[in-house]
Amino acid sequence: MSFTPKTPQTSQGRQFSATSARLRGRSSQGAHRYPQIQQRGFYSDILPHQAERNLGNVLSGPQMQQDTLWNIGKEKHTPKVTTFQTPKDMKPLLDQQVYGPTTEILTKSDFPERAYAPKVQLPYYVEPGKTPRKIEMERQKRHYAKQDLNELLTKEGIDVTKLMPKHVSKDHRVHLNACGKDPAPFPAYLPLEIFDNTEYDCRTPEEWIRMGLENGVQKPVPGRALLPTVDSLDRKDPKDPNIFYHWCEVGVLEYNPDTQLYLVQKLDKHGKLANKPLPDDSVYTRNGPQTRIFMSNQYWVPRIRLMFCAEDPAAFTKRVADAVRSRRQTEALIRYN
Repeated sequence: MSFTPKTPQTSQGRQFSATSARLRGRSSQGAHRYPQIQQRGFYSDILPHQAERNLGNVLSGPQMQQDTLWNIGKEKHTPKVTTFQTPKDMKPLLDQQVYGPTTEILTKSDFPERAYAPKVQLPYYVEPGKTPRKIEMERQKRHYAKQDLNELLTKEGIDVTKLMPKHVSKDHRVHLNACGKDPAPFPAYLPLEIFDNTEYDCRTPEEWIRMGLENGVQKPVPGRALLPTVDSLDRKDPKDPNIFYHWCEVGVLEYNPDTQLYLVQKLDKHGKLANKPLPDDSVYTRNGPQTRIFMSNQYWVPRIRLMFCAEDPAAFTKRVADAVRSRRQTEALIRYN
C-alpha cells in the first residue's frame, strides 16, 4: 500500500512553493530563474507476518569482519612460548652483537659498584657552574685507582718488609750510626696496630661493611691487605722470620667488633674471590671461636693492615707512616728507660 501526499494549491490554482513565493518579485528583473523546490513524497510499506521467514532477523545488523588487531588480542590467536626455539647458551651470540666501544662494565665482579665510591663532602644539589657530586666522585675514584701503595710507602721512607715485627736471634747485632738513613736500625718488636690512629678513618667499620650491601644481599668489599705471600693451613706465629708479607688484593667479608679485626679473603688473577676450602669442609679456629675461617686464604687482620679501594691511598700512607714513627719512638723510650 502506497501513499503520496498532495501538493498544496494556491487560490489561483498554481502549486505553492515558499521559494517561488519569495523570489517571484525578483524573477522579472533577471534573466535567470531559480528552480522550484518540489516537495518529496515518502513511500512506506507494511510487511506481513510471513515476511520474517524471508528476511530473517533484521535487528542483528549487517555481518562484519573484525579487525586483525582485535583478533590477535584473543587467547586462541596468541602464539605459544614454545613456538620460539632459542639456543641454550646465549652468551656467545650476545658477545658477537657488541659493536664498537662501550662504557658498560662487561666483566663480572664479586663486588658491588657502590663499594668503590669514595666519600666526598659535597651537597647532592649544587649551584650551576660548580662540580656536581657524581663528577667529583668519579674523579676521586679514578685518582685512587692510579695510586700505587708501595710507591707511596717508599716515598715516606717505609720498608714494607719491616712493617710486621719479627723474632730476632740473640746473636743479632745492631750497628749504630752506620751509613744509612736510620742511625739506630733496631728491629721492631711491637705490633703496629696498637699505634693506629683511627682519626684517619673517614668511615666507621660498620659503614665500610655496609658498602657491600646490594639489594639486601651482603657482598664483599674490595681492598688491599698486608698478608703472607704463601697460604698455609699451619698458621705459624706472625713474627716468624720465615713468613714474608706483601700487599695483595682482597675482599672484606665481615668485621668483629670484639676483636676489632676484619675477615679478608684473597683474590685470584681474575679479580674474584679465590676459593680454597679447608680439607673435609672443616673450620679452622685461631685464638678463640671469634677468629674462625672457612678458607685457607682467609685472614683476620687489623685496620692498619687493610686499605679499602674507596679510601684515599695518600691518607692511608700517612696513617701507616704515623703509626711507624709512633712505634719507633715508643720502642726507643722502652729501650733506653
